[in-house]
Amino acid sequence: MNQRFILLDDPSVFLHPPLARLFGKMLTEIATARSGQLFVSTHSAEFLYGCMEGSDDVTVVRLTYDSKNNIGSTQVVSQTDLRELTKDALLKTTEVYRALFHKGVIITEGHPDRVFYDGVNQKLLETDAGVSDTQFISTQGGGIADRIVGPLRRIGIPAVAIVDFDVVYDGGTNLSKFMIACQIPPDIKTKLNAIRNGLQNKWCNIDRDEMKLKGINSIIDQKIIKETLDYLKQLSEYGLFVVPLGELESWYREFLIKRSGYGGVRDFLTGIENGTITTNTGSVWSFMKDIKSWIESPDRLI
Repeated sequence: MNQRFILLDDPSVFLHPPLARLFGKMLTEIATARSGQLFVSTHSAEFLYGCMEGSDDVTVVRLTYDSKNNIGSTQVVSQTDLRELTKDALLKTTEVYRALFHKGVIITEGHPDRVFYDGVNQKLLETDAGVSDTQFISTQGGGIADRIVGPLRRIGIPAVAIVDFDVVYDGGTNLSKFMIACQIPPDIKTKLNAIRNGLQNKWCNIDRDEMKLKGINSIIDQKIIKETLDYLKQLSEYGLFVVPLGELESWYREFLIKRSGYGGVRDFLTGIENGTITTNTGSVWSFMKDIKSWIESPDRLI
């Protein structure tokens, strides 16, 4: 181990995950101590994380291949983006670094949301209608979804943010952060803000709590419903998907589920298992299919 260069091909194969992480850390520390360089090919998120624990001077070259569109790509991940995803105390809890090994990421506001949308996608995958090789991440209500989307997009990973309707209803800084993270160009952002402000004037007679609970179903005027859906569609073209019915529990009601949060998720997953919930009922299936289309499209707007 006196060489200045250490070259290894998939050194973590067959290693227990904690050992792969420790191995990555040890190898990186050895290379650093001897003023050497470590070159590794790996498919292990644990090994990579161990390397990043052992040194701040880590460069990742991400190789991907899209068999559907026959497109291969190479992306050098900047150390700034890498540190942002792995050193921040809150972001570390999401294990977002694993996204480097997936073709897409779907980010939700809470853990029940993550489990629900993952369950929806798993059901769709039974008929090849879901999105494969995708990591679902919960921000655990920490308000950090926008901080995850931005770095992942810069790395070249298509990252979708799913947000409740109140994000667009309230507008302001929170919505602006998501629009910036989703790389909406400034001129388009200005245009969309003007559309939202116009809609806000039309929503003004609707109670905020009701709109958060029911989304477009709280609007009576069909013209305003259409204008609202058109606005949400424009946001989705940049990977910002707003729940049109309001919030997570709004989907439950389409399946006659009365419980909220984790209880509702359990009832939903149980319904899928026993066959009482199918893809023929509810609009969440088309919502997830739209997300799949955005992630898999080589022409997506990011």
